[in-house]
Amino acid sequence: MNIQQIAPSLRDQLQRDVGRGVAELAELAGKYANDRDLVFRAVLLKRELANPDAAPSQRQIDQGIEILEQLIVDQSRSQETAGATRHEAAEAARERALAIPVPDAVVIEGVELVKGYRRGGFTLKNVSLEARYGEIIGVVGRNGNGKTTLFRLIVGELRPDSGLLKFPAIQSADGRVRWSQVRRQIAYVPQDLPPWYGSLRSNLHYEAAVHGVRSPENEREVEYIIERLGLREHVDKRWNELSGGFKMRFALARALVWKPKLLVLDEPLANLDFVTQQIVLKDLRHLTDSLRYPLALIVSSQHVHEIEEISDKLLVLSGGAVKYFGAVDAIGAERLVNRFELGGRTELSDLEAAFSGADYLSVYYSGVAFVLTTSTKITPDAVLRRIIEHRLPITYFRDISRSSKALVGDDAAAR
Repeated sequence: MNIQQIAPSLRDQLQRDVGRGVAELAELAGKYANDRDLVFRAVLLKRELANPDAAPSQRQIDQGIEILEQLIVDQSRSQETAGATRHEAAEAARERALAIPVPDAVVIEGVELVKGYRRGGFTLKNVSLEARYGEIIGVVGRNGNGKTTLFRLIVGELRPDSGLLKFPAIQSADGRVRWSQVRRQIAYVPQDLPPWYGSLRSNLHYEAAVHGVRSPENEREVEYIIERLGLREHVDKRWNELSGGFKMRFALARALVWKPKLLVLDEPLANLDFVTQQIVLKDLRHLTDSLRYPLALIVSSQHVHEIEEISDKLLVLSGGAVKYFGAVDAIGAERLVNRFELGGRTELSDLEAAFSGADYLSVYYSGVAFVLTTSTKITPDAVLRRIIEHRLPITYFRDISRSSKALVGDDAAAR
């Protein structure tokens, strides 16, 4: 949308009916502003004008017009850089992130972490990772491979048998990790969300207060996070009145209202429908990109493709050991084979007949989809041509050669 085209009518609306004009302005800012401070200011102004007992002031009208003018400038700048490549955009974002005045860009560093369980015989082995402000670290692997154990180590619920955890940006100035201090900067949302009592709004006020956010800041932050996560119509509801998607959004709101430095999410996409998954993932990316409140996010999921889309780095666990840790874009860069997933009402024998030849190495059924392994000479187009030539009833096709699925085969869970 070109905001400049609708700016004159919106300016008139602000002067005629500032309440309605600011409501439209807040919606525009939420959708199109690159500067998140503009969103914050518009939301707070909308909240001010929601009081039916207070008459709108000229100050509020002027503030609304000022936000509109800054929104026009913000969009003009984004249009000027719209042709930038993904690499250039990433470098620009990195430079902005490095400009944030924080003690150290590294929020958490884990070195050779080991945790074993005598009864089950499982051991998390030599896990190393690092997360910086503005980064999302995706953790993938099938159930029972150590994701939850790793998270409980990170948040201090378990102690490692060996290895080292450091929190450079939030630990004491002397370099020592004092868990009483560190825990106050870490928000953990487990897979099984505990129920709450009372309304959503009262819970958010309480959560902010116990983390030291006092009025009037408490009121502002609660109203901002309610608006930011689209919870306005649910603020007076109880736990059993919300769907699974809104329960997860509430859990995020409760974790974010006090502005933690590190957010740890264990399987946030579990039990969510596809549309709600996309909304939650988009929210996570935007929240982590915030320059106003720098944040590092570590999130686990069995929804491999979805989590790869928003992650900067990926940690792949297989049998309790690290199969891969590094940039998402670097996965498969030095691979020796290509792999493809295929689904549909077809037989393995038909696929083996269609994909025969020196460069077609194997095909098997993973329990979810067929996995075709080829030499690196075989392109996705070549596979699709054979599907058409042999009239195979394929309804699903994906190149996983540069996905974490290709690293661990069946150990990486599929949707």
